[in-house]
Amino acid sequence: MLGHVKRFKPLVIAAAAFLALIFPAPALAEEVWTGPPEELADRAVEEWLELPLPSVEAIAAFDTVELCRFVPALLTGPPPPEGTRVNLEDRVERTGAAPGVREYTYSASGPGDQLAVVEAVLVETDEGFLVQRVGFRQPPPSGLRKFLQTDAAGWVFTGLTALVLVLLLRRNWLPRLLRRSLQTIRTHRRTWTFTMVLLGGAFVAGTLLGRGLPDECHSAVLDTVSAAVAGVGATEAYESGNVARAAAVTFHQNFVVVSASTLFSLALLFGVPAYLFALFSFFAQAIPFGLISPGGPALAFLAVLLVLELTAYFTVVAGGGMLLLTLVRGGMRALPEAVTKLLLMLPPAALLLLVGAWFEAFMLIRLPPG
Repeated sequence: MLGHVKRFKPLVIAAAAFLALIFPAPALAEEVWTGPPEELADRAVEEWLELPLPSVEAIAAFDTVELCRFVPALLTGPPPPEGTRVNLEDRVERTGAAPGVREYTYSASGPGDQLAVVEAVLVETDEGFLVQRVGFRQPPPSGLRKFLQTDAAGWVFTGLTALVLVLLLRRNWLPRLLRRSLQTIRTHRRTWTFTMVLLGGAFVAGTLLGRGLPDECHSAVLDTVSAAVAGVGATEAYESGNVARAAAVTFHQNFVVVSASTLFSLALLFGVPAYLFALFSFFAQAIPFGLISPGGPALAFLAVLLVLELTAYFTVVAGGGMLLLTLVRGGMRALPEAVTKLLLMLPPAALLLLVGAWFEAFMLIRLPPG
């Protein structure tokens, strides 16, 4: 399987180099500290403020294991932007941390004197303390994201699902809208099929890369995934045991954030940015799937979930291809028609992701695949 790694290593290097231009890799000291934890926290913040920017040449010289250590650290612990200042005298130890964990916060200011809070998280071991993370403290969720972390969000999402079912059964405007969407897909079936094959191939390539990664890479990649899941609030939702709440968070992330906000917006820019983003994104997202080897019911669950979600995402991207093709054929006079075709890709994507959100939440909470 290591042949897959060598084959895709240029893509991994390119991704790491691109990210390094934005976030230099953290290189905080990893030795065990036996002194007062407050001193280690101060030292970790000072090192964080002075992290160097690695060169592209240095990244290209990394072997596979080094890349596996580099990229997750790059994503989960980016250093501060230039001009960040931290008041080390204003250290406060946070209460309520998990056992064996010490959290310290510092007042800080970023570029333009924007106020911020920096935190240093330490983990206590038998030998002493280790630095777990240093970075800006993420503000608590607000607005819709805050609401999604309540049981009320589950009730609202249940009501929304019931409304969709009623509209589908009554065969009114929603089924007619979906028929228009399917007719548009049939009209542009070559574009839709090409998109499915292209992006599906990128996903398969990422899976093959994941399968070929050495054992040293597994924990690093999975830690990155865990951090990403926690960042959108999905961890708390699934740990609550509330299926409806977990489904609401999943649908919000998959449809509102990914499909409607990101992919649709990029597809509006004449389609091409959506394809480029999707190729890179789904290739990277597929890597963790190569690290797991489910069997039996778990494999069936994963296959159904991937079909639902990837078909939805790829359909929105295909809408960008339909938009571009319509403009090429009809010129700018066809812009309203082109945008309408892209808009018509959202209803089937939303329906697929609605089903997928309930399916994923129910299977992971009520019937954990084994």
